Amino acid sequence: MQDVEDRMRPACIMIAAVLLAVAVLPPVCAEGQPLRIAAFDPFQEAIAIQNPGGAAADLKGFTISDGEGSWEFTGSLRIPAGETVAFSSNPDCKAFGGRFPIVTLGEDGLRKGKGSLILSNTGDQIYLTKSGKAVDSVCYGNKSIDDASQWSGPPAHVKKGYYALRTGGDTDTAEDWYLCRPGVTEFRFDPHRQYDAVVTPFLFPDSGGAPIYSALVSAQEKVEICLYHLGSRNVIALLCGLEDRGVDVTLLLEAEPLGIDVIDYVPMLAALTAHGGEVLLIGGGDDRYSYMHAKYAIIDGKTTIVTSENWTRDNMNGSPRQCSYEDDVGNRGWGAVVESREFALFAEQVFLNDSDPGYGDVRPLQKEYPNPRPYVIPAFVPPSECILEGYEARVVPFLSPDSSMDAETYYMESSVE
Repeated sequence: MQDVEDRMRPACIMIAAVLLAVAVLPPVCAEGQPLRIAAFDPFQEAIAIQNPGGAAADLKGFTISDGEGSWEFTGSLRIPAGETVAFSSNPDCKAFGGRFPIVTLGEDGLRKGKGSLILSNTGDQIYLTKSGKAVDSVCYGNKSIDDASQWSGPPAHVKKGYYALRTGGDTDTAEDWYLCRPGVTEFRFDPHRQYDAVVTPFLFPDSGGAPIYSALVSAQEKVEICLYHLGSRNVIALLCGLEDRGVDVTLLLEAEPLGIDVIDYVPMLAALTAHGGEVLLIGGGDDRYSYMHAKYAIIDGKTTIVTSENWTRDNMNGSPRQCSYEDDVGNRGWGAVVESREFALFAEQVFLNDSDPGYGDVRPLQKEYPNPRPYVIPAFVPPSECILEGYEARVVPFLSPDSSMDAETYYMESSVE
């Protein structure tokens, strides 16, 4: 019996958001197995089947069809409870951005059936059947399904470069589907997904960024930083020093920050690459996000820094003090140092997803700005002493654009005073 459980990869968790699974009753075939179509990409000739049930389900005896051709499961292929497996006739299929394991025609009991199953890019029907009976179906583009027991209303939308993903619902309408671009996370808010942590909150400009410096100085192995804008030479000096003592530093920056000419900061960033650090730019053209507006760092896989403000010269001046709203040094903002391995793993998986060049919108600094002349960065100036209190807490992350509205709505509706 072929089992694909060992081919399943852990779901990628991302930094500031969590999943809330919508509770629905899945369609059940005559044998009591809950299986349904979870995603499809006609441009990649790929269809994904989900098992939303509580026990493993076997695809043996099932057929995937477009009404003209079919793929048949002639051997046992089990999908573990809650998991999804994709299928394609293309042996080089890269559909769904690595979200699901892919079985290609000829593998694991998947065989060509009657006719030729070739999904039309402009519109088609997809059926999951067993013993001639439709278990689930979807139509898209310019094709519809006339059987009212299988589909209602207009077809689902498709677009090149995107795939259709089930929302979680099962109304047999286009409302069950939305377009998803590979590399764009789809994590839902879950108030019960909580990470035990020690959290040290701080303010800008009051802190002068001192808690950030202190956390970075402690790095022993690696530092991963994602920012909209980095404009502090002192931060770069610290990162260069970390590289010099063997700490791997990776920096992911927005390529086109609004109102900021990145070229003015290229020599400073090039200094970090000259010391062995990696500087990546994201965005511009057909990118995944309007802007990479996140501001966070992961240190040694156990500490995470999250801030509302960019790490500019003024915000990171290293001079903690009592401030008023009239002060003209740095923005009013907040930050937190979160000590939690689980939360750091969450954050790192977001970072690795967003910094992946395979999605076409991430490239090294040197590719965007060839042969830059790096600054000679002065020595790092440690910040003044800043003693802040840490608090034991449970941290619930959520992401934008994934689920920030869901989280805000949940907490506002939960308020009692």
